[in-house]
Amino acid sequence: MPSLPRALYVSSVHPDPAGMGVQQRAFNHLTMLADLTELHVLAASRARPLPPPPPWAERCASFQWLPAVPASSHPGAWPGARLAGEAGRWRRGDGGLPPPPRWPAKPRLAFCFRRPAHALVRRHWRRFDGAAPHLWLDLDDIESVALAGAAALHPPPSPEGRLAARLAVWRNRRAEDQILATADTVSVCSTIDRERLLARRPRSSIAVLPNVVHVQPVVPDRVADGTVRVLFVGSMSYGPNEDAALWLAREVLPLLRSRFGQRVLLQLVGRRPGPAVQALQSLPGIVVTGAVDAVAPWYRQADVVVAPVRWGSGTRLKVLEALAHGLPVVVTPFAAEGLDLHDGRDMLLASTPGDFAAACARLLEDGDLARRLGNSGRAVVAGRYTPAAVARPFAAWLAAGMAGPVP
Repeated sequence: MPSLPRALYVSSVHPDPAGMGVQQRAFNHLTMLADLTELHVLAASRARPLPPPPPWAERCASFQWLPAVPASSHPGAWPGARLAGEAGRWRRGDGGLPPPPRWPAKPRLAFCFRRPAHALVRRHWRRFDGAAPHLWLDLDDIESVALAGAAALHPPPSPEGRLAARLAVWRNRRAEDQILATADTVSVCSTIDRERLLARRPRSSIAVLPNVVHVQPVVPDRVADGTVRVLFVGSMSYGPNEDAALWLAREVLPLLRSRFGQRVLLQLVGRRPGPAVQALQSLPGIVVTGAVDAVAPWYRQADVVVAPVRWGSGTRLKVLEALAHGLPVVVTPFAAEGLDLHDGRDMLLASTPGDFAAACARLLEDGDLARRLGNSGRAVVAGRYTPAAVARPFAAWLAAGMAGPVP
């Protein structure tokens, strides 16, 4: 039996099947690679002391934690300030240049999850004696696009702030262009992100690796108890999700209440809500949970799931997660960007507060429509956005990448 090709996987986040969307994406890539290669893993952890190896490490030929801390974050007057601060610089040990970790000998592939992992591998490129590995970088989002969206939606109030925003976009775009010039293959979440990068560097080798979820049993019709539950799930420390939660509570919820009264309950489920989101729970009919052990119970209670995200990049994993439960979903056009979903068939699209509230009301008042959209969306997820659906093209891209450019 031929031996598997040796591969190095470096992640600047902690891969976690139950973590935030970015952690789930890192874990899904890792597990697919573990089935196809002799996989050696370097994964970041912010915990001190470092935790024991996670259970999934048994699937790997070797595993090491990298003690990592993020760049200092300086929240400012615009929502993109925190995202701009999280540029992913790494610091290990005493904060100086880290000593080289134990590298596997002569890997054929170096798969880097996010830009900091790519920077680490490039910094120690000479450690790979013999033939250099195929260098693959996965971008779960395009940060210059996310920052530009934040600055457009929420322009900084001062000239200095506007200049800082433009500089953040420019610096990230420059870093992305440098990556396109050095990585053999870059993978992104959607064809839209692929087209964005190809417009900047047409000869780049760019693969599409969609976010994936596991299809869940269909949520049974909830027994009516007089309460109308609207659910938004997402990491509330992420700027686009925080903006979405505030817009939903301040602009959309009052319109829904004008139609359904005080029985509308808005549930904001996600870890690390900032002060602005936490303050919403002082308002009647709004629940802010913070971190929860599992999101499935919240989906089982929901009448409609919403994704009112208005800026960012990549694709919204929580939209797929809600559809995987067979639930009806209302999303902004931006939240649906890059997903192969159709308005009126798999979900409802809405941009303005009035249209968003009206779309939610349609689903709350028309049970047949809600079930039809939920079932259709679940079928799309089952066919295109599960690990099994992505594993085969991923294997083909991987083989082609190690042999030559991705077609």
